[in-house]
This record gives sequence, C-alpha cells and structure tokens, in this order.
Amino acid sequence: MYIATTAAEAAILANYISARQLYQLAKANLTPVQAAVHKQFRANSLAYNCNDLRDRLAAMDGGVTGLYRTMCNYGMQALALGLITWEEYKTATNQ
Repeated sequence: MYIATTAAEAAILANYISARQLYQLAKANLTPVQAAVHKQFRANSLAYNCNDLRDRLAAMDGGVTGLYRTMCNYGMQALALGLITWEEYKTATNQ
C-alpha cells in the first residue's frame, strides 16, 4: 500500500502507478507482434525487408521504450521521496 502525505506526493505516486500500468500493458501488447515478426522472418528472411509488420514492431517498440523511461523517471521521483521502496523500483524496472 502506498501512502502519500501531501498533494504533491500523491501526484508523483499517481504518475508512477499509471506509467507502470501503461508500460506493462504496452509490453504485453508488443509480445504478439514480436512473435509474428519472428515467425515470418524464420519462414522467409527476404519478407522481413518489405514487411509492414517490421515497421509496426519498430513503432511499438519505440513506444514501449518511451513508457519505460517515463516509468523510471516517475519511479525515481517516488523513490527519492520514500513513497516506494528500492525493491519495488527494481521489480518494476526489471533490474
């Protein structure tokens, strides 16, 4: 359970929690696209160069990376204020 004593702390905590949830959702949505691209690449390596799945994968991967960085930023702010523990941060950021 998270406890924030001021409105500013509550805002930082809310940002961290929402960024973490968005990152987890985006990461889960990326997995089937990665699988489809890899399956198609294994079937025909030439298809990888002219496939819109590759572009979709690159765009989704960029979004996931951006969400990960946002989550880490908000997580560090929450960690600095003592709103989350180091273990919570390590677990969320897979470190």
